[in-house]
Amino acid sequence: MPATPILLLLPLSYLPIHTTKDSSTKQFLELHNVLKAEGVKVFELSESIRGIVERANHWEREKIINIIWGDNRSRPKLDELTHDHVLYGFPSQPTYDTKREEIILPEIVS
Repeated sequence: MPATPILLLLPLSYLPIHTTKDSSTKQFLELHNVLKAEGVKVFELSESIRGIVERANHWEREKIINIIWGDNRSRPKLDELTHDHVLYGFPSQPTYDTKREEIILPEIVS
């Protein structure tokens, strides 16, 4: 029995900026259906990461945080880690720190 090809698709937010909802997004979404019809197992990246983070136990969450953020001071706590933090950084939205009087931008560590 031949192996089933596997394809990992990026989230829609990673599509090039010049794409429009009317053309490229529809084509991107249709690609998923075409590949599945051909027998390809298709996994959407953000949904895969969401499942991993939501099912992670205490030790696994700690490991995820240490691998991504290391010793950086701006890192999520174990109980607040979400897939958005893994995909888009922490905090996932810019925030204003009133004590330091500065805007904190999401920190993405690679």
